[in-house]
Amino acid sequence: GFWHWLKFTVGEPPVLFSQVDMEYNRSVLQNFSENNGYFNTKTEADSTKSGKKAKVKYAITLGKPYLIDSVNTTIATPVLDSLYQTAKTNSFIKIGTQYKTEDFENEKNRITTHFRNSGAYHFQPNNITFDIDTINKKNKATIDLKISNHSYQEQDATKIEPFKLLRISEVKIFTDYSAADANAKITDSVSFNNFSLYSRTKLRYKPYAITNAVFITKGGLFADTKTNLTSRYLSNLKIFNYPSIIYEIDKRDSTAQSLI
Repeated sequence: GFWHWLKFTVGEPPVLFSQVDMEYNRSVLQNFSENNGYFNTKTEADSTKSGKKAKVKYAITLGKPYLIDSVNTTIATPVLDSLYQTAKTNSFIKIGTQYKTEDFENEKNRITTHFRNSGAYHFQPNNITFDIDTINKKNKATIDLKISNHSYQEQDATKIEPFKLLRISEVKIFTDYSAADANAKITDSVSFNNFSLYSRTKLRYKPYAITNAVFITKGGLFADTKTNLTSRYLSNLKIFNYPSIIYEIDKRDSTAQSLI
């Protein structure tokens, strides 16, 4: 085990010993240990007083850490299962390594990023859960990774269906949009390299000057990286105030796999 000390002296800002929640501090140390795979930790707290000084001593017996024994996956959407397999070697959860809660959060973020950069427009981190089984196992943990289907509300009913990978069917660029006059009539437009540019007045920009900064392309898969990159490049042009990028489902596609 090891010792953790908290000590308050007269020379420091005054701390009343009655305000020190020993049980809370003990639980913090207990949780920290468990988050690092020490599930059989024992934490004890003791205090002593000497004049105006108080000393709290925490004794922690760690025991042996739990190691990842196996990782099983249950992914409801087949297309996401295939995507997961292509990048599972990059997983933060590896067999034989010590259990760490941080690894599971990193893995959830990794999977979400991978899926959303591969067309899974509706995917969110809460679609991922981990079941951790340590019952009847000696210092070993079995991990069950579960990824659910897409659940959403439609006309006061909950619908569940497999996730779809969405592609961009059209890219519209409104060069002088104003939130204060959102319904202003478009008077000028031009098509250029599969982009449609619109303006309320006569278009003042060379199309390529704008489209060179747009990485969201017709026919390409939806990807957060393309959205972020486009936003950054448009801002760097220094000619637009707060460019925004909005996606909407293309209702012309009966399969609901297209975005404008």
